[in-house]
Amino acid sequence: MIWFGSWAQDPVCEEDRAFVERVLQRRPSPMAGVAARCRFGFPQVVVNRPLGDDGTPMPTLFWLVCPLLIQEVSRLEAQGWIRALGQEVASQPEAAAAEARADRIHALLRRRLLPVAERRRLRAEAPRLWERLARSGIGGRQQRGVKCLHAHLANYLALGEGYVGRRVVELLRQEAVPLAGSRVCGCLGPSRPPSAGRAAVVELGSHSIRALVADRAPQGLELVEEHLQVTRLGEGFQDGRLQGPALERALAMAGRLAARARRVGADHLLVVGTSAVREAANREELARRVQEATGGALRVLTGEEEAQATFRGARVGLKVTGPALVVDLGGGSVELAQGAGATPRRLLSLPWGALRLAQRFGTGRDPAQVVRLQAWLKEQAPLVLAGWRGAAREAAWIGVGGTATSLAAMDQELCRYQPDRVHGYRLPREALNRWVAKLAALPPEALGRLPGLDPERAPVILAGAAILAFLTEWVGAQALLVSTWDLMAGLLVADGAAGA
Repeated sequence: MIWFGSWAQDPVCEEDRAFVERVLQRRPSPMAGVAARCRFGFPQVVVNRPLGDDGTPMPTLFWLVCPLLIQEVSRLEAQGWIRALGQEVASQPEAAAAEARADRIHALLRRRLLPVAERRRLRAEAPRLWERLARSGIGGRQQRGVKCLHAHLANYLALGEGYVGRRVVELLRQEAVPLAGSRVCGCLGPSRPPSAGRAAVVELGSHSIRALVADRAPQGLELVEEHLQVTRLGEGFQDGRLQGPALERALAMAGRLAARARRVGADHLLVVGTSAVREAANREELARRVQEATGGALRVLTGEEEAQATFRGARVGLKVTGPALVVDLGGGSVELAQGAGATPRRLLSLPWGALRLAQRFGTGRDPAQVVRLQAWLKEQAPLVLAGWRGAAREAAWIGVGGTATSLAAMDQELCRYQPDRVHGYRLPREALNRWVAKLAALPPEALGRLPGLDPERAPVILAGAAILAFLTEWVGAQALLVSTWDLMAGLLVADGAAGA
């Protein structure tokens, strides 16, 4: 792996070259590396060498080669988004500044990829070519404007830089495009009809809506694709009822995710609600609205059912065979489940969600308020967690949910979320405490720029980190093992979709 600052590229192997040639249907230009891969290991973005075989500059540094993303971005371009995003950049100074920064980094990296001797030769013998390399931004542009959304997305997936690339990601997520990759895109070989066990679950959480599509396989669940979209459903509580823009956002996204699941061949769909839904006074109305949006009946999980399914999913995903204690920190609640077999022997659900406590203590607006949150946790724990003190001294302490996975990505400074690097990542207790201190010291507007943190999760990350750090110390664990397999996987296993 080759590193430039916090950016890294993988070396190109023969399988990568063959894959790119198959996608492009021609011999690819000289490649310097792979900047991004899908969850199945195939290149999504490759790094072009700065100069072609004939010595002329390549038009851009990063090249999008994922068939699924190429198709979806072409659809956006056909809808007129090149012009629309160009207008956004022209009318918003912050957007223009972000694009200018992305161009500078793009040009710097392109020159840095040249061998030192070649840089010296170009400066001495071809100064115009050297200046051209220094001025060329994303897509080879020499001036402001949006040229090609494929190039902007490739640059963003590689570096996490650029306003246009970020907006393309937002647009794709809104349409339920699985940015991490899908088993149905054809990269894994000839397309095949879905197995009879292809199933999906859509989860309406307090902070986000997620979906998992998976196949039945002899060894258990075989992931097809998964999705996460922050909708902040919990913000829609008014007089005990879920309503308003937050509810409409959640219903619209749930409908798109359900439609996507059916489009990729899921013949069985579970739609579940967790903390925010089970606490709503208008659950009957919600069930009707969810049925209309998704075509599936809403199942409202109790806190204990949520903990049990999460325990099952995390153990299956991490292949844990011994004692385990699983913590699922969501937006509205936290669940604990402990056991040594397939079924936990004790469960607990508390209204300690990251969104709930961030709103209660105001940590998203004023990070200094985390001190009040920590004091409250210490005061409450002896009352509700007395029987869980030291419970993880002889058990694996496993964390699931958006806070845990975000902290794992942040601790690795991932420019983009990579499930394979997050799953199984170990966060020592000292790292959790360090993150609480670091997040508390940053102004709220700086959180969204942290590598590995989705800006949509920035308002709740400090509260979530403080809760996880406190619980890790309370149960006596030395580290938190992060799992991306959680409630949804556990529900599909329990429902029989995995042949369990």
